[in-house]
Amino acid sequence: MKLEYYSLEIVPEFQIAPMLIIPFVENAFKHGVNSEQKSHIKIEMTMNKTEFRLSIVNNKVNVQKDISERSGLGIENTKHRLNLIYPSKHLLVINDIEKDFSVSLYINLQ
Repeated sequence: MKLEYYSLEIVPEFQIAPMLIIPFVENAFKHGVNSEQKSHIKIEMTMNKTEFRLSIVNNKVNVQKDISERSGLGIENTKHRLNLIYPSKHLLVINDIEKDFSVSLYINLQ
């Protein structure tokens, strides 16, 4: 697996709710990493004074059955938190297709 790091500009005046993006990142690693298969995970975050954007894309690999059977709760809870904390100020798009999984999150910070 190839990891790429880029520096981020810190915008201290604006913050997002704590632990909000962790379920999306966890899912990418839980369902996108297998030492016996090619793994690809791309995570991009941008933030400025008016918006926060997150994009995560990973390919799906074979995982243990017991791990995949427990999935789904973290994302459902995060959707609920987004609706409570950022009502009408966010857009979450999740694409779950045969070989890939992607998350796109936009939050209006104004």
